[in-house]
Amino acid sequence: KFTTNTLTNLTVEYATLTGGQTVSALTYKTLTLDNTSGTNTAGGNITTTTLNTTSAGTLNMGTNALVVTTTPVNNLGTIRTQNTTATPITSGKTWGGTVTFDGSSAQTIPTGTYNNLDINNSSGVNMGSNVTVNGAMALTSGNKISIGANTLTLAGTTTNATITGGSTSSLIITGATSTVSFDQTTPGTTDLLQNLTLNNPGQTTTLGSTLNLGGTLTF
Repeated sequence: KFTTNTLTNLTVEYATLTGGQTVSALTYKTLTLDNTSGTNTAGGNITTTTLNTTSAGTLNMGTNALVVTTTPVNNLGTIRTQNTTATPITSGKTWGGTVTFDGSSAQTIPTGTYNNLDINNSSGVNMGSNVTVNGAMALTSGNKISIGANTLTLAGTTTNATITGGSTSSLIITGATSTVSFDQTTPGTTDLLQNLTLNNPGQTTTLGSTLNLGGTLTF
């Protein structure tokens, strides 16, 4: 365990392949996590210029914040967060691997581009700004993602995708998205989109529920 607050000129490697290490709450130049299984856990807020993780490994940030300067973020595994602030991870980045929001209170997804996005939060998640998912977006059954006054772009597949929309919400589907459902809590409000764009030739997108469209449908 490191005791200094800043390691901005060093590459620090947590080398236990089976995980189980606590990643010290420090500022790093390069942070490399070698675990190919198991979970490493953040000991507090982490700031790093470059983050490297391995396939099948997990970094659980808990309620701590993760700040990464370099983009794309070289995450090949899974980053979990239960942080409920506006920026649990750095906004405006391209995130590799999988980012999982699995808190018990409502969370915010910062603007950015995600490879895979997992949502396992029964309180739901809200988009802080525009979000693109290039790979798989998977929601635990009953969970919801709220677009707000933003645009959600789905370029890959979806599982249990239930969306809460609104009068200023837009959805763009460019991938092999299968079924998309909309929040029926308040018909005409929570199942409403301003604009819907389907730009996925040769693919079939199925509506799993009623959708109210207040603006433009574009094919």
